[in-house]
Amino acid sequence: MKQNRIFRTSPRMSRVIVPVIGILCILTGGIRDDAYSGVHDISPKPFVVWAHSDIQPRSEKEKRNYIIALKDIRDNTATPDMALFGGDIVQHSHFRNMFLWFMKVRKTVPVTEWYEIAGNHEWRAINDYRSIVRRDLHYAVRKGNILFLLMSNEEPGRRSFISDDTFRWWENMVRTGGDSIIITVTHGNLEGSGLISSNLERLTIIISERFRKVLRQHKVDMWISGHSHFPGWMPNMHYRNENLGGTVFIDTGAIRRDFMTSIESRMLFFTPGRATAILRYRDHLHQNYFNIKGYSIPLSHPFIPDHHPGAGSSGTAAVK
Repeated sequence: MKQNRIFRTSPRMSRVIVPVIGILCILTGGIRDDAYSGVHDISPKPFVVWAHSDIQPRSEKEKRNYIIALKDIRDNTATPDMALFGGDIVQHSHFRNMFLWFMKVRKTVPVTEWYEIAGNHEWRAINDYRSIVRRDLHYAVRKGNILFLLMSNEEPGRRSFISDDTFRWWENMVRTGGDSIIITVTHGNLEGSGLISSNLERLTIIISERFRKVLRQHKVDMWISGHSHFPGWMPNMHYRNENLGGTVFIDTGAIRRDFMTSIESRMLFFTPGRATAILRYRDHLHQNYFNIKGYSIPLSHPFIPDHHPGAGSSGTAAVK
């Protein structure tokens, strides 16, 4: 996969370029593509992961953003085998009711396995989050030979704080991963990742160098994060960093609509026997993909699915 380059503009250029890009997005947004993009014709059937984050409704009306996303997943895409939620369900009030609403409304899609982490906003009511959504703040999930390592924010604050104990847990899981395809999930992104959002310190993980040092020595295939709310049309929303072992960093965008953004998430398709995955940016508002062909993500090993439902530790969240 070809690396993206950081795109920098002067303030004067930005005042011209950003509105032009926005107009182009609006003009092309209504072009409907095939919801499966041919994925349903692939044999064998791919393993589908829906990665999304940052719902954060500021009013009852803004809850509709997530309802639109869920309806699009239910009616127009290949049914995900699992959902990853990268943090920030809530915004500034009604926390308990919002967590209960999240747990209820997501049942409208036929996704049976959900794995969540806490973002910075969950820390405004972390006890409610842990009692309603998920108790564990870090844990591992294995699906076939894919090992997902999920780490929540562990303290209040805009930047993502991950304790040294949790870091050592992650490091050990990576070092002993063997033939696993390893995918890390955090709310903030890794400073120095190459994502456009990594240029803003407030969106990154505190003391990121701990993680970068490990990535230079041990393979992590993907690192998924949210928090930025940046739209998918911006440059470097995913980035393969050759200086960090070739890890592909992926920004999930946001479910919440803000100025010049849509209702976004990411979908990953893993085909058994193949050493590449396909990444697609989903625009739920316009019910299409940003790039119908998606982006090829190299994997360290061919994907090997579970032999049958429930085999091994499939779908099991284990904290060590």
